[in-house]
Amino acid sequence: MALTGPVGNEPEVGQPADPAPDEPAVPQSPDLASDEPIDLPRHRAGPGLHVEALTALVCLTGVAVLGVPVGLLWRALAPRAVALVSNGSVDLVNSETKAFIAADGTLFLLSLAGGVLAAAAAWWLARDRGVGTLLGLVLGAGLAGYLAWRTGLLGQDRQTLLRDVRAGRVAGRVDLPLQLRARPILLAWPAAAALTWLGLILWRSTAPPAPFAHPAPDPSAAVSR
Repeated sequence: MALTGPVGNEPEVGQPADPAPDEPAVPQSPDLASDEPIDLPRHRAGPGLHVEALTALVCLTGVAVLGVPVGLLWRALAPRAVALVSNGSVDLVNSETKAFIAADGTLFLLSLAGGVLAAAAAWWLARDRGVGTLLGLVLGAGLAGYLAWRTGLLGQDRQTLLRDVRAGRVAGRVDLPLQLRARPILLAWPAAAALTWLGLILWRSTAPPAPFAHPAPDPSAAVSR
């Protein structure tokens, strides 16, 4: 007796054969000869030279203007040396007075505080903490120290005091004009800014990475269940 129809699991004529269950799927490689563009991974480019220059200029200007209020504060807080004027001569009341040291120390402490605050503000506000930000910070800090020194001495002329003494228009005890004897103190502001910036970089490199945040559950999925 003849049997008709498919026997067992043999495929019918015209139907494709099922792939073997254990045969791995072979990924298809892109056709290099096709005209379709191939998406390649792109590396994130850093800021350009003009961006670095603009960042340095903005940081330099913002830090340098801080020298004016610091100079006014130095002028208000620094002690003055006292001199005794008599017979056209000027003599210090105490030749070993500590007023000169105290005046230099006041500007030194104000410069240190200004450098630390300027570096912290630049670190917090700058979007790109690159070479431009650091260069603008250091140069602006140096200019701020110079402006603080010149602003503190503004309106005080030792030559005018000597002319008044010789002319007899000044007598008795007078406060000598403010002056800075230790000029290396002008480097305190940029040095403090650079060291603070370096410390922030080390702190960021040694800080533990932030843990991955788990996604919040979807309330609609819970309702659908």
